[in-house]
Amino acid sequence: MNELVFKQFKVAKDYFIRNVESISKEVASVQPNGFNNTIHWHVGHVLTFTEQLMFGFPEKTTYLPANYIELFSNGTKPADWKYEVP
Repeated sequence: MNELVFKQFKVAKDYFIRNVESISKEVASVQPNGFNNTIHWHVGHVLTFTEQLMFGFPEKTTYLPANYIELFSNGTKPADWKYEVP
């Protein structure tokens, strides 16, 4: 990855993390009427998708637990979660 792309990715990642950290767990867990997912799910989805795109998760990396695919990939939703989610 060239240096400029790496710097842009880092800026976006840092901005995302700052914003996510400012959201309470209670707010992140709210699923508004008419929506399938919560902010919590979207954060997990962004992490999972980015890991897949950038590093070939789950075949080529182990930065995230393998169960993130079943929790946060396209077509999943919090209503399907059967256990405590990170």
